[in-house]
Amino acid sequence: MIEYISYLFARFIAVSCPDPIKYWIALRVANIYFIFNRSGRRAILKNFNHIPSSKNKVQSSQEVFRNFSKYLADFLFISQLNKYNWDKWVKMVNREYFDEAYREGKGIIALTAHIGNWELGGIILSLVGYPTSAIVLPQRNRAVNDIFFRQRRSKGLKSIFLGANLRESFKRLRAGEVVAILGDRNFRALKTIKNKSSDDVNGVEVELFGKKAYLPKGPAVLAYWTQALILPGFTIRGKDNKYTLHFERPIQIERCENKEEFIKVNTQKIATVIEKYVNLHPEQWCVFEEIWK
Repeated sequence: MIEYISYLFARFIAVSCPDPIKYWIALRVANIYFIFNRSGRRAILKNFNHIPSSKNKVQSSQEVFRNFSKYLADFLFISQLNKYNWDKWVKMVNREYFDEAYREGKGIIALTAHIGNWELGGIILSLVGYPTSAIVLPQRNRAVNDIFFRQRRSKGLKSIFLGANLRESFKRLRAGEVVAILGDRNFRALKTIKNKSSDDVNGVEVELFGKKAYLPKGPAVLAYWTQALILPGFTIRGKDNKYTLHFERPIQIERCENKEEFIKVNTQKIATVIEKYVNLHPEQWCVFEEIWK
């Protein structure tokens, strides 16, 4: 109940206060969270040991907490966005890559990571007219989960809960729609999918910044079963606290002799794209677990 009330209060602040006040409050909360969340702080510091662009690791890790707090404030503000005003806060770069891919009608796996504002990218796609669903992790608190669900649904973004019904993703991709998915955290809590092995949803070993790490198989599994295109997009915060949604060209999928090789080869391609954006914006990579554990 306390968590739910906290979210309602935070949403009130995010919607009612001017940006300077909203972000001032968000940064104060982030500073407190940084002090008391020892495990998250320790994990970020260890992750930064592998990122070449990360210099002052303690300062950078504190910036991760601050950017995450700003991300939450902006997510709670999303209720104010609509198809007429979204471009006041977000600029799209290389949108033609997405338009061309969508016209192929194969479905698009919109790949992103916990960088910048990952929720916002899918919402913008939905607002501009692409039928979009997002694979999301349910919140532990049911009432809070309902807030997140309603927030997405109010903008036309459908939710597919991780571990509940991945078959729905196959259906929507085969219909030529867009499914947004995060590719940088390996969630192992998925259940067995009907007619698919549970191995399909575990992690796969890749090279990330020259070291072995595990990333989720999900994007490559979806591409294997549906032949949809994997198109990366990352919504990055600027110094003015506005965002740029960067699209990359679709990943060149390699068709391999067997499923396991297909997943490994193409997940490595995904890792390479994620690596590029993490290296460019390490302080916006909001992952609070060790990736190279």
